[in-house]
Amino acid sequence: MTSPKASLLFIAAALCSFTAWGQWTNYGFWTSASVAQQIDNKNGYSIEFMSRWDRDITRLGSTFINADFSRQVIKNTEVRASLRLGLSRTDEYAWESLRRVSGALRWKDGFSDKWGASIKLKVQSGHKGVAMEGFAIDFSEAIRLKPTVYYKVSKGVRLSFSAEWFFRPLYSTYEWSDTRVRISLKKKVGKRRYLTLGYQIQHPRISTDPWTEHTLICSFELKKKKIKKDN
Repeated sequence: MTSPKASLLFIAAALCSFTAWGQWTNYGFWTSASVAQQIDNKNGYSIEFMSRWDRDITRLGSTFINADFSRQVIKNTEVRASLRLGLSRTDEYAWESLRRVSGALRWKDGFSDKWGASIKLKVQSGHKGVAMEGFAIDFSEAIRLKPTVYYKVSKGVRLSFSAEWFFRPLYSTYEWSDTRVRISLKKKVGKRRYLTLGYQIQHPRISTDPWTEHTLICSFELKKKKIKKDN
């Protein structure tokens, strides 16, 4: 098993490698608050409110609500369906509507008392603005693959590292378009209450104007008691 020290060095090297890729950089700040609850042993839901600041954290770029439903299909594996509704800024600073639907398949398991991993495959489709007469709605589609490694630092504190690859439509196939790397620390701050602080870097694989986006992340989660108790 890889030692925690070696893993942290790998994470730092992966994050630093992104900084040299882009010709220009952007800095953002994502904040969110969510409520999650298990309905029974297999089904659960969550509601999340998120705001994303961009343009070097000088502009509220988007704000939206995510509604998520999950169901365990086999041991350690679940399917998820999500709906996103909100508002997004245009380049002219006007607000436009934001809609997205997605479905995901996620596997997660622990290898020891301290180490665990997950893999998520996600398919999404969404669009911004409203349909104009004589123009078709421009949908944005993507397939995303996200492996994550977890390490339990201490009781109530968990470190995670993930890499995510985006594949977007190109002609009759999907092409690898973006890469996102994230490191985060999740801490239990109260009974069923959790605070997560993270740092993320995203970069396009192929672009005529390469960029690198650095994002700070702060999220709060409340996990409510299960609705139906175990038999």
